[in-house]
Amino acid sequence: MKIAINLTSDSVGGITSSNLNLMNYLYKEDHEFIGLELSSFMYTKAPTLFRGFSPEIFDHHILNIHHLNLRDILEESKTLAEVKKAFKKPIQKIREILNQTRPDVVLLNGTYYMPWLISIAAEQEKIPIVLWYAGVLVKETSHLPTNLRKHYVAIEKSLVKRADKIIFPSLLCKKTVAKEVLETNIDNGI
Repeated sequence: MKIAINLTSDSVGGITSSNLNLMNYLYKEDHEFIGLELSSFMYTKAPTLFRGFSPEIFDHHILNIHHLNLRDILEESKTLAEVKKAFKKPIQKIREILNQTRPDVVLLNGTYYMPWLISIAAEQEKIPIVLWYAGVLVKETSHLPTNLRKHYVAIEKSLVKRADKIIFPSLLCKKTVAKEVLETNIDNGI
């Protein structure tokens, strides 16, 4: 199976640890991976975390989007469509990568804007999406001003609705997402 997965080169963090553990386990089973990393930094040192994976079964793509400041985009946008439009070029590039590599599934970790961008491209390429929840973005951004919070709610809701299957770390997480993000039951989540 060929799996596209969102990555980060951060050497610490829950999503990075989960990704590495999953990849190490599935790597032994001869699964292939397409790593999609969107870097919001102008400069990043070459990631050492993934060097142990053979290039024949691990294809790492890094898109630098430091020139697209999320906070500025959210403050200037009135709707989620405007936010999406601001990220049109990275979404198109992700689509090209997905079209060329043709993964069987896109496994997205987390609900921040980077997995959201990948989910848009995956949906356009008609590739099934599995969302692996890490934290609830609505809760993580609840301290922000209302105009920013509404965009984060919309991003999370859009991503959850786009997912074919959802993996929750707990029943509490699933109930919170059902109540505070979707405002309905979740039938495609475990």
